[in-house]
Amino acid sequence: MINLITTCFSGILFGFGLALSGMLDPSKVQAFLDISRNWDPSLMFVMVGGIIITFIGYYFILKRPSPLFSDIFHIPVHKHIDKNLIGGSALFGIGWGLGGLCPGPALGILSNNFITGLIFMSAMLIGLFIGRKFKKWILWFLTKKFWSILMLINITIQTFKTENELELSLTKWDAVKDKFMPSFKEKGLKRYTITRIWNKKEQFQLGHIFEYLNEDAMKSCMPIWNDIEKQFKDKIENITIGYRGILIDEFDFRDK
Repeated sequence: MINLITTCFSGILFGFGLALSGMLDPSKVQAFLDISRNWDPSLMFVMVGGIIITFIGYYFILKRPSPLFSDIFHIPVHKHIDKNLIGGSALFGIGWGLGGLCPGPALGILSNNFITGLIFMSAMLIGLFIGRKFKKWILWFLTKKFWSILMLINITIQTFKTENELELSLTKWDAVKDKFMPSFKEKGLKRYTITRIWNKKEQFQLGHIFEYLNEDAMKSCMPIWNDIEKQFKDKIENITIGYRGILIDEFDFRDK
């Protein structure tokens, strides 16, 4: 019973705060978000005030072993900033700027502007359904459609017949790399690493990882690779297998 009472009180307090601050007025929200015309900065005080009160509340409440009316604290645990968070935030901001409403105020205006609130809530629920149901397909489409603007990764595996031929290939590369690397950098090659594959017994393999700015950068670098091939009069026989992809996620724990 106490949980129900505190939930109702929290909802009433939240709704009263929205109405009192002007967050239920779409035109006021749009005036705050549009800094190019008659900017209304008053909602900034609402946000700053909310952040300060929440910060103070969290500071003291989280020192307790558990909440007053629950066994555990239900707080976000996902701290990684990824493409989904950035993309979702951008879409949310666009929708908020166009409509002047976000989910909380949209429920609030049902009391005095039922039709507008109902239309917004219906559209929002449809968007939530599409986002959850077709998230993988949407990401696939964006990847397929706009992959040329995303960082492109090329992974190439070279397999040589002998250890000597592998070492000879590295020696030849050492002789020309300083000459061509500035051109690669200029054309958009962001990073290039060579690895010796050691966990395949009796195989002599090198792994090459190329990170290009985008697809256009990769295409611009191809003539440079052709020039490098011409530097080698006697080609070293090997089996080369290449894989291309785009950067989907990244974790870099190196000290900057």
